[in-house]
Amino acid sequence: MIYLRCISSASQLQALQTSLNRSLSTTIHVYGHPTVLLAAAVIPPLYITQNLQLAQLRFKLHSSPPATIQHFLWQLWQPLLLLVPLNTIETRIQTAVCHVDIAHRDPDSPLPQNVNMAKILNKEKSYEKYLESQCSDQWRKHLELTLSDPPGRERAYVHWHLHNKHKCSMYKPAPYLTHPSRPYQLELLRLRTQHTIHIIPSHLHYAFKAPRVDYQDRVCPHCFDKGTTVLGDEICITCNCLATQGVLQQFTAKFQRLTRLLDLPPFASFTPDEKTRMVLGNPPPQVLQKGLHRWIMEATPI
Repeated sequence: MIYLRCISSASQLQALQTSLNRSLSTTIHVYGHPTVLLAAAVIPPLYITQNLQLAQLRFKLHSSPPATIQHFLWQLWQPLLLLVPLNTIETRIQTAVCHVDIAHRDPDSPLPQNVNMAKILNKEKSYEKYLESQCSDQWRKHLELTLSDPPGRERAYVHWHLHNKHKCSMYKPAPYLTHPSRPYQLELLRLRTQHTIHIIPSHLHYAFKAPRVDYQDRVCPHCFDKGTTVLGDEICITCNCLATQGVLQQFTAKFQRLTRLLDLPPFASFTPDEKTRMVLGNPPPQVLQKGLHRWIMEATPI
C-alpha cells in the first residue's frame, strides 16, 4: 500500500480496493457492508490514502535540499504543470493536494504550526501526521452523509460509532486488530453479530437457513406483539422496549459507579442515545484521555 501514488488508473485502484475488502472480510470473519467494515476497522478507502501519499510526495520534493535530484525535478516541473497531460503524476499531485490540503495548494504558503516547529529531519513525518488528520476528517464527513439516508446498517454504524474517541484518527487501526485482550475481542464479537449476513460462521445458534431480514425491516417482536410496529434497532432494544430494557437496568449500578469515579455526569442524566452508545462500547465524550483505559476495561461491553 505504500506505492499507491504510482497507480494512475482508477479501475486498478478500485480492483485493489475490492481485493482489500475481501481480504479484510475473510480475515476477521465479518461479511457485510464494505464501507461499514472499513470504518469499523479504521481503514480509510485507498483513494484517500493515495491522495495523502501524493500530497506527501509534493512536500518531499519541495522541501528537499537544493543540491539533490528531487529538488532539480521539482524545479523542472514548475513551468510545465499547465502543459502536461492529465494522467501524469505531476497533475495527480496537484489534484490530490486540492482534495486533502487545499489551504496549502501554493507550495510556498505557510505550513501548519506543528510542521514549522518540528526538527528538520522530522518535518516530513509531521506533515504526514497533519495530512492524516485532514484525510480522517474527509473520510468522516463522507460517512456522515449517510445520516440522511433511510435506516440501514451503514447509517446505524455512523450514528452510533463514528465519533468514538478512539477513532479520532482514521489511520490508527482498530484495537481488536492489534490488541488480543478481552474488551477489544468483544468489540469484534459485536461486529460479527451485527453485520447483515445470512449465516454467522462463528455462532452455531444462528443455524436456520432462511435469509436474515435486512436491518431496516427488523421489527421489534416484543413491541409487535403489543400491536406496535417499531424498528428493532439498538435504541429500542436497549432503552425503549419494556421487554428488554431490564437488561440495561441490571448494569445501571456499574455505570453509575464508573461515572462517579471518573467525575462524569450521573448516568441517569444521559439521553437514551448516549446510553445506547455507552452500552455499545463507546465512552461518553466527557471521559478524559487518562480515564479511557479504565472505561474500556470495566464498562464495555455490558
